[in-house]
Amino acid sequence: MSLRRLIALVPFALCAAESASPAGGIQVPPGFEITRVAAAPLVNFPMMGGFDDRGRLFVAENAGVNLDEKELAAHPPSRVIVLEDTDGDGTFDRSAVFADKLTFPQGVLWLDGALYVASPPSIWKLEDTDGDGRADQRTEIATGFKFTGNAADVHGPFLHPNGRLYWCHGRKGHEVHQRDGTLVSKALGARVWSCRPDGSDIQVHAGGGMDNPVELAFSQEGEIFGDANIFQGSPRVDAIIHWIYGGVYPRNDIENVLAEFKRTGDLLGPAAPLGHVAPSGLTLLRTDALGAGFAGSLMLAEFNTHRLMRIPLERDGATFRGRPEIFAITADTGVHFTGVIEDADGSLLAIDTGAWFRRGCPTSGVARTDIQGAIYRIRRANAPRIADPRGLAIGWAKAAPGELAALLGDTRPFVRDRAIRELARRGDAAVPALRAALPGASALARSNAVWALTRIGSAAAQAAARVALSDSEANVRQVACQSAFVTADQSAHAALVRLLEDPAAPVRRESARALGRLRQPNAVAPLANAAAVAADPALTHALIFALIEIGAPEETRRQLSHAAPRARRAALIALDQIAGANLEAASVFSALRSTEAGLRSAALAIAVKHPEWSREAAEFLSFALADARDSARSESGRSILVAFIRAAGVRDWLRAQFGGGKIDPRVALDAIGTTAEAWDDAWRGFLVTHLRSPDAATAQAALRAIGVHRARDFSAALREVAHDSGRPAAFRVAALQVAAGAGKVLDADSLQLLTAPFATGGTPEARAQAATVLGAATLDRSQLLKVIALLPQAGPLELTQLLGVFQRGPTDLDLAASLLARLRETPSRFGVTGGAVQAAFRRFPEPGPANAAPLVSEIMNAAVAKDSRVLELEKLTAGGDAARGRAAFLAGAGACQGCHRIGEAGGRVGPDLSHIGAIRTARDLVESIAFPDASIARGFEGFRLERRGGEPLLGMIPRETADAIVVATPDGQEHVVPRAAIVKLEPAANSLMPPGLDRVLEPKVFADLIAFLKSLQ
Repeated sequence: MSLRRLIALVPFALCAAESASPAGGIQVPPGFEITRVAAAPLVNFPMMGGFDDRGRLFVAENAGVNLDEKELAAHPPSRVIVLEDTDGDGTFDRSAVFADKLTFPQGVLWLDGALYVASPPSIWKLEDTDGDGRADQRTEIATGFKFTGNAADVHGPFLHPNGRLYWCHGRKGHEVHQRDGTLVSKALGARVWSCRPDGSDIQVHAGGGMDNPVELAFSQEGEIFGDANIFQGSPRVDAIIHWIYGGVYPRNDIENVLAEFKRTGDLLGPAAPLGHVAPSGLTLLRTDALGAGFAGSLMLAEFNTHRLMRIPLERDGATFRGRPEIFAITADTGVHFTGVIEDADGSLLAIDTGAWFRRGCPTSGVARTDIQGAIYRIRRANAPRIADPRGLAIGWAKAAPGELAALLGDTRPFVRDRAIRELARRGDAAVPALRAALPGASALARSNAVWALTRIGSAAAQAAARVALSDSEANVRQVACQSAFVTADQSAHAALVRLLEDPAAPVRRESARALGRLRQPNAVAPLANAAAVAADPALTHALIFALIEIGAPEETRRQLSHAAPRARRAALIALDQIAGANLEAASVFSALRSTEAGLRSAALAIAVKHPEWSREAAEFLSFALADARDSARSESGRSILVAFIRAAGVRDWLRAQFGGGKIDPRVALDAIGTTAEAWDDAWRGFLVTHLRSPDAATAQAALRAIGVHRARDFSAALREVAHDSGRPAAFRVAALQVAAGAGKVLDADSLQLLTAPFATGGTPEARAQAATVLGAATLDRSQLLKVIALLPQAGPLELTQLLGVFQRGPTDLDLAASLLARLRETPSRFGVTGGAVQAAFRRFPEPGPANAAPLVSEIMNAAVAKDSRVLELEKLTAGGDAARGRAAFLAGAGACQGCHRIGEAGGRVGPDLSHIGAIRTARDLVESIAFPDASIARGFEGFRLERRGGEPLLGMIPRETADAIVVATPDGQEHVVPRAAIVKLEPAANSLMPPGLDRVLEPKVFADLIAFLKSLQ
């Protein structure tokens, strides 16, 4: 930990006593003071807010309900309220409803007498035309954004210095049209959007696979920063993002979403990774009112951790890096920060929404509407008062353009903002005053003059802004480049080309962006020359994206012969992304032979998308896989082999390699196992030979490949290795699992092997695999009785799987009675759902199902008595021992390790628990183990997939490709299912983690496990 961060953490113990009870126990650093400035009944469940010119605070307020999209649309429950401080003491004392009947408002912006609100599925403009304090006119600015009511919906809007509205929408899907009906985008991925305030000219700024980008903040130079939930999936990483135009960002595991975007190479990374914190409100400080060096820092509200973070930003080439530091924190778990706003006097408002929210939230399993939210003000103690911070004493309407221009460098940010808006409203009449401000004013005033000219956008304004392209300050040149981009100033072309060689990387990045917008083909060569020397990923992205936007294939194709590998790489990627460019296979495979890693990687990414290039692929394989010692060549060869395994020419090539050790068998096995759609009869002998291999890694690779092609019946070979006692038990069970999928009835020896892990206390992995095989098998009566006998030894995960076997085979009443009797004495019965038990008895004749009804009721009633059970368990955990809990976890208690990972050990079906203690209280942990359905962590939802030619799969989806979905089942296996084979894919009704583990584990072990998990900080 850095010294700076350590210092930031130390003061909280010292200043805890300074925070009076009305401040919700929020601890701030020494020298700061915090006061509650709004609470019930003025405001109940506030989420996000924004000021108008008069200092009124508009607040998006939830109704304190957790509803899905259908319920929200049918009866919109939420509203926007307006708070006023009538006596000027800094505390709000009046509240009124400005607009109601909103679905789920998340963001408000006051602009030019109207309030803009994100309330899915739309961005709205709300106006009070009759002056009664309530909005009476509603206009849809943009619509078509799908939502589910879990807050990962549409957020904003936010006003950029260039005068456009920007907003975010999560990975829910959208269909967005311009006002004239022209389609802007119909896709799934998350995006940052923008439009003019009247709703025209809707554009996509950037996007990616992340679940939920939330808020945006803008620097003086127009840089766009944002926060996003689940920037990466497993382990979960939230992040601060520098949103670069045209940028594509993770999640890496959502390949079908990433395929929606124009790509310029690798995905862009975060400005600051945050961990699993659920970032919410975000603002960029514009003054040093909180202390020297605070201006230019981001302030972030974290929902999960009950913290406010300060993130100082540092330039890193053409992008930024941030260093998160704790600024304020509370131990009160009912406090959930969702908004943070810099007021006109430089103080900070923190919005706490309370404890009502629980949909998809891992720290709010129970909706607590009795814990209402509040708004707090944080300021530096004894900070000097700012006179008229909003400029209310200024005669705005009567001020001449020159007087307004003089305010562009004012020390008061709200005054500068209003001066820009007022000058823009004056239009061309303000251009002479703005042009006059450019030579002699401060750099701040000059850049604001350019922003005002950008909003005016006329030919005269463009000409005036163009002067700033040669400004002495890099920051002003950067703003001028953005102005040329926004206004599409064709006359700026020559100056922008010169700026591709500017000393400042951000200026080079923005000049490339503008040149892309201008779309003049003679910019291609200068852009390629700039790419030839660019090592900065953000700058390289901008240069390549400009080539794509220009869309001049012939000029770009000439750059394939450029002397610099980086320029050739830029041209290759651009040609791949330009519609109709007809990139030739020879160019790509020539680049694949390059010794320059970046060029070779780009060529590989392109080649694998072109199955029609199979002849060139086969020729390349002979080159790439000829020498295993050349790891770079071999890796490219492996990827090409996998990508082209469906092509007949490549299968012919592979068949020729089988004899004489011409290819590493694992390379061939991995390729064969990537798809069930390709088959060569020569593969059968190859697969069986290597399944029998004494080398464990080779045998495992063969087993994986056979699992993909199991419909071709490898049962005999699979049973042979399964009954080989010299092989590891997990491998033998896995072989039987694959064999059972071929639809064969289990023989006696196979059944003995599968029941052994329960009788002998086998590993959690072996038990889970065995339960999965048995649950999908067809057994005779005597075999079913053997399964019934082992039910008391099964854990909840295994019991759920085992009950599936009773949905097939004999249905006599004696069998039903035996099953019921044994279930009644099975401790893990509370870990299955009542529905799973009902399904097990459904095929039996009456009174079998009727006799099982009391057991179903017992299980369901145990789930209903949730609150009292959680309280009982919370008291039980007080005496837990973390060391004993760690030992129990590693020993397989509750089968936790099969799904959850800690450090480098464990599975990946459930959330990573490496730092779970830092974001979950003991009560949260108790509840999530005993009642996992109450809080399913985002990114780990279960899905049920029905497929042609195979059993249904229940599991999570760790990643997707354009052609297939990967399902990770609770037994630790991953199943690659081609999209063409999917009959139905739908969310699972319940968590993949079974309930009732608290009733299976010994009380002492349960308490120790909780103590261990709480220690994982």
